[in-house]
Amino acid sequence: MALNVGNFILNDWTYILIALVIVYIVKYYFSWYTRENPIPGTFPLPLIGNLHQLGLDMGKGALKLQKEYGDMFEIFLGPTRAIFLSRAELTEKINNPMLKNNAFSIRSPPNPGLKELHLTEFGIIFNRDLTAWKFNRRILNQTVMSPKFLRKNVEFTNQICDDLEKYWSSIDPNTKVDFAKWITWTLS
Repeated sequence: MALNVGNFILNDWTYILIALVIVYIVKYYFSWYTRENPIPGTFPLPLIGNLHQLGLDMGKGALKLQKEYGDMFEIFLGPTRAIFLSRAELTEKINNPMLKNNAFSIRSPPNPGLKELHLTEFGIIFNRDLTAWKFNRRILNQTVMSPKFLRKNVEFTNQICDDLEKYWSSIDPNTKVDFAKWITWTLS
C-alpha cells in the first residue's frame, strides 16, 4: 500500500517509522513529566536532552542556568539526568561519610559496562554491594591511614622531590626545556 503525495511516496515502512518516532517522543516526555523528585530545570529535547542549551563551554552554560534556576537545578545530558549543586552546603549531606541515614551511599547509577567488568561488585568507587563496600573501605582506611604507611609515603615523596630538585639544578640555565614533552614523558 502506497500513498502518493506529490513526488513523495509514503509506504508502510515510513508509517511504521513515523509511528515509532511518535511513540518514543510520547514515552520520553511522559517519563520526564512523571520523573521522581522533579527539580527546577530546563525542558529537554529527546535524544540530546539539554546539551543544546549548555553549548560547547559547559561551565559557562551551567553558570547561565544557575542564574536562571538557582543553586540546585537539573538537566538531561542525552537521556541521563544530571543534578547540579552550586553551593557547598547543598553537598554536605551527599558527601557525609556516615552510612546511617544516608540515602546517597550508592553514588553511581547502574551501568551495564561496569557490571560486565565486575566493577560493581568489587573495589570502592563503583561498588554497589554495600557490605562489600564497607569491608573494602575499612581495609583501605586501615592500610592508608596507618602511621607506618604515612611515614614511608612522606619519606618517598621527599626523596622524589630531592631527586627532581637535583636534576633541575644540574640543567644549564640557558637550556630550553619543552615542558609539554617533559611532563608527557614523565607521566607515561
